[in-house]
Amino acid sequence: MLSHNPFDSVRGPREGDSLQKVYISADDIHKVMEYAPDAEWRLIIALWRFGGLRRFSEVLRLKWEHILWDQGKIIVPSSKTERHGKAMRVIPIFHELSEPLRDCFEQATPGDVYIIEKHCPPGVTKSAERKNMAGAKSLTRTFDRIVIRAGLDPWPMPGHNLRASLVTDLYNGKYPDIGVHTIAAWLGHSPKVALKHYGRVKESDFEKARVDPNGGEENTKKRNKNKVARKAHHDLPETGGKDKKTGKRIKNTT
Repeated sequence: MLSHNPFDSVRGPREGDSLQKVYISADDIHKVMEYAPDAEWRLIIALWRFGGLRRFSEVLRLKWEHILWDQGKIIVPSSKTERHGKAMRVIPIFHELSEPLRDCFEQATPGDVYIIEKHCPPGVTKSAERKNMAGAKSLTRTFDRIVIRAGLDPWPMPGHNLRASLVTDLYNGKYPDIGVHTIAAWLGHSPKVALKHYGRVKESDFEKARVDPNGGEENTKKRNKNKVARKAHHDLPETGGKDKKTGKRIKNTT
């Protein structure tokens, strides 16, 4: 039997810097998409932010046969979870994806298998089934340049933060009638993982916390206006104490 734990000195994996975890709003992404050079790049950005696809492995391996137009669904191949017996997941064609998908489809060359062709890095294109993501990081550099052209500052960890921003929207009730288990299935992770790695604090959360959840800001103002403040001691009429014989309080007339 061991007298002590041999792993006491081993540190666990470090959590990412919280300053690197940012929420990227839909409005900012719509603005960035306006400065994208073509339909294919607009779709790449939309798949990252509004589809929650992983930056390289899922976007670059997506095929046209994976788009189930009649069912309103997308089959997303996932090499990251393939080793766990989950080679793919199914997501809806979110309304933000519909137009970019159709624009890209109309401009695709007949016979194209993969959705992203023009901007797929050569190293990825040459590999079998696009399983080698060689040179894929060049997409991040191009994305940063598009963001700058849109007049915004590039975000840290764009791939992770774009996906996390969608997760944040979904768990914050973007679609109120959608259950937690459904969201987890769409994004390919458990609710526990989502809370640990994908939750983001939005600036609007601070504003919401300042409003009375029971009646809104107007009711809060009304209650404060109608509330009668208790008089302080210095606002009460001055008294001269009690008469020792009668026990009645004597008013101070000075």
